[in-house]
Amino acid sequence: MKGKILIGILLATVLFAGCIEQPKDEKIMLGAILPLSGPVAIFGQWARQGMELALEDIGDDRLEIAFEDSKMDAKEGLSAFQKLVDVEEADIVVSAMSSVSVPLIPVSEERKIPLFLQDVTYPEITKNRPLVVRHFIQSDREATVLADYATNELGIKKAGVLYVNDEAGVGAKEAFKSVFEERDGQLLAMEAYSARDVDFKTQILKIKEKEVEAIYLFGNGPSWATALKQIRELGFEGKVLTNAAMFIPNFREAAGEAAEGVYFTYPYTDLSSEEALKFKERYVAKFGEEPAMEAYYGWDLIHVIVEALEANDWKTENLKQAVVEMKEFEGAFGKTRITEEGDFLTSVGIGIVENSAMKEAGVYD
Repeated sequence: MKGKILIGILLATVLFAGCIEQPKDEKIMLGAILPLSGPVAIFGQWARQGMELALEDIGDDRLEIAFEDSKMDAKEGLSAFQKLVDVEEADIVVSAMSSVSVPLIPVSEERKIPLFLQDVTYPEITKNRPLVVRHFIQSDREATVLADYATNELGIKKAGVLYVNDEAGVGAKEAFKSVFEERDGQLLAMEAYSARDVDFKTQILKIKEKEVEAIYLFGNGPSWATALKQIRELGFEGKVLTNAAMFIPNFREAAGEAAEGVYFTYPYTDLSSEEALKFKERYVAKFGEEPAMEAYYGWDLIHVIVEALEANDWKTENLKQAVVEMKEFEGAFGKTRITEEGDFLTSVGIGIVENSAMKEAGVYD
């Protein structure tokens, strides 16, 4: 009799357990390679703050994150990747900055590790890359929007381009040229420079002697700020157009008075979106300051990864496809579209610096 009772209890226990949703025991380790020291350490700090705040917001202990410092160096980035995968057993890696991230793509493909990128502007970097996703404003898209604005809104017919000679800069130059000339504009000069250059006078004078109405400056960091200053010092009185470098406080401060009157592109944030407003309010409450651009991307990437994992049964295989199938995402910028290649497209804002303050001049979807 006791044996029958025990069997009955066991059967009831099994049946009852089957009616209860069993907790998932999957654990995902996310590795983040950020410039936490070196020349752009503040970028890494902003991105880290956005990511950590997102983890708090999500509150899912199945996702853990380990940070490594790339020091804005490609070799350090590769070492960080290997440590994260081999020691921390990272299932997914997030990497920031083009110079660090681009060399990681073949390694991530070899190791079959999904790679999520931010602060990477290279055109078409996700194309035909089944493991690579990128959430950052693309250089060719910035240039396309700015060329359209220059012709349609500012009435510019003759322009020159001064661009940093890397893949992002070349992509921006070509995109600007294509749209500007489609709008019946004349691109009379295109001059390149190196990210390490400190003297741009020769290139600027070549552009200026063409009597252009505007100069489109594309670049980043100290070289960009110095080039902007020298455009003004050499007496150019036309319109100056530039990219999202102006949106970064450190670069804008380095440019100083030369930033006044400059038109620029930036990733637009729609604060009518509940998600965008939530992010901003939580960031200010925790860190006591307005979020910088990198924090927006860090927050979004963590949320996107978790949403894709949920849709993919918490597996990393075919994770990019799960991201692509989302098609759009409501995050720190508001509504963001996701292309079939795995690029995120936020709205692009046009701004102008007036009386040392940034003012919105237009928004392009």
